[in-house]
Amino acid sequence: MQYPEDFPKLVCCKSEVKFAPNLEAPWGIACNFAEPLVSLWKVTRVTPNQQAYTKGVVRGWRMLKVNDTEVTQDNKEDVLNILKTGGECKICFSFLHKIWKPTRYLMKKRMKLQQSPELDSDYLKDEVQVGEIVYILDATIVDGVLRGEVHDATTSKFESMVRGWVNLYTFDTEESFVKSMSKRKRKPEKTKVKPIAGAKDV
Repeated sequence: MQYPEDFPKLVCCKSEVKFAPNLEAPWGIACNFAEPLVSLWKVTRVTPNQQAYTKGVVRGWRMLKVNDTEVTQDNKEDVLNILKTGGECKICFSFLHKIWKPTRYLMKKRMKLQQSPELDSDYLKDEVQVGEIVYILDATIVDGVLRGEVHDATTSKFESMVRGWVNLYTFDTEESFVKSMSKRKRKPEKTKVKPIAGAKDV
């Protein structure tokens, strides 16, 4: 699990992956393109032993650019058309390091949920309350803020219902908006054996 005290160690990384034509070697990758907002697009499946898998692409990665076209709402159709051709292309992905592990937290602050990871995305009617258990299935860093995707806390399935997005941590103020539901298990300290004065080896 991800402990709040580890949030400052999270880093948003980028990786550019070059794909050969899909007909030569299947890309073996699926994304949730049915989502109307491109900020919600991410890799949902990577097929073993196909291009994406062998090139290190991981489920949950997000697309930033396809060839020279940035993945934005205005460029949505252009991006889809490039991908539909299945020709040689390069895709720039973003991802968290270390990889996000789905975790349940207790909210420290009342917050309205938002539609997407973007900080200026629309607010939803739903909100989370102080002390409420939230299940954060995915997370990403946007403009210095760690944003979490809130899912139904009664299930742990990847396809569970998405409620919306909230702030988990701000890097400039070092403020965390959630707390752990369990204490970190500390590794037992090794017992130091002190030699007894006057003892001899047998």
